[in-house]
Amino acid sequence: MTGVGFFTKLALDPNVAPVVVTSPRVAFGDVQAEIGGLRYGAGFVVFIMNGRLDSMEGFTYGEPWPVHIDTFTLRDGPDAHRGLSELRWP
Repeated sequence: MTGVGFFTKLALDPNVAPVVVTSPRVAFGDVQAEIGGLRYGAGFVVFIMNGRLDSMEGFTYGEPWPVHIDTFTLRDGPDAHRGLSELRWP
């Protein structure tokens, strides 16, 4: 927790095959969230390292991250699929 968001390290089963990527580090996101109690909402980014899910970042736009979230709505923003062109599934 950073106060205005969080970073989560993801742990995958080592038997899950990686996807083919055009660069070792890929980030995609621009997923927006309307969260009860946040005036400006929040955003999320997923990071892929060497073809495997690595981590996720969630952040507000300058407001403290809520202690409890009772309601939320997710939607993709204008750049939501940026970075996905770097992924290739066999």
